[in-house]
Amino acid sequence: MVAQAAYGNAQFGYVSAMDCNRRNFFRAGFEQILRSLEEGLVACSTETASEPQCEAPRLLRPPGAVNEVEFRQLCTACNDCITACPKQAIRKTGPEFGEDLAGFPIIIPEDNPCWLCKDIPCIEACSTGALQPVEAPGSIRMGSAVVDMGACYAAQGSICESCQEACPVRPRAVRVSYGCSPQVDLEACTGCGVCVYLCPADAIAVQPS
Repeated sequence: MVAQAAYGNAQFGYVSAMDCNRRNFFRAGFEQILRSLEEGLVACSTETASEPQCEAPRLLRPPGAVNEVEFRQLCTACNDCITACPKQAIRKTGPEFGEDLAGFPIIIPEDNPCWLCKDIPCIEACSTGALQPVEAPGSIRMGSAVVDMGACYAAQGSICESCQEACPVRPRAVRVSYGCSPQVDLEACTGCGVCVYLCPADAIAVQPS
């Protein structure tokens, strides 16, 4: 399915990239998550020890990550996936996320995206099952790229194909036709964030799965 992605979903804490640089853009999203936590919008129930019910905030986890609730149950924050990543794209969440979320591996594409290594060493390094094997890098589904059309150069009529050229997926998950806004193929997009990292307009972000 090919969709022209409009950016600005407040549910995920995104703000216009036109008003922020990459680092501030990402920080604003984190602040929204933290506000949600403080306001009690992230509700967890531990009615049974084996089946906690949680509405967890969506964070961009490494390739092969299981759903957020199960991920936090299985991940031991051992650093093995971080050590295995040859591009140093995986890092730990800091204390600003709160005690329950701090210390787990995360990818911040604005600073360093997932480069879709052919052998996906981070998954191989995970011994707990928090990262599940995938058939190939192209079958990874960490999230979906979304474009702020108000900031995108191509959407404003300028000639820019940076996102399409940057996309490591084949066939490319982001496509730009002359005179048209970028289109994201949601079935092909891995959520790697390479387009986010290389976008000259800071107009793209990844909505985690």
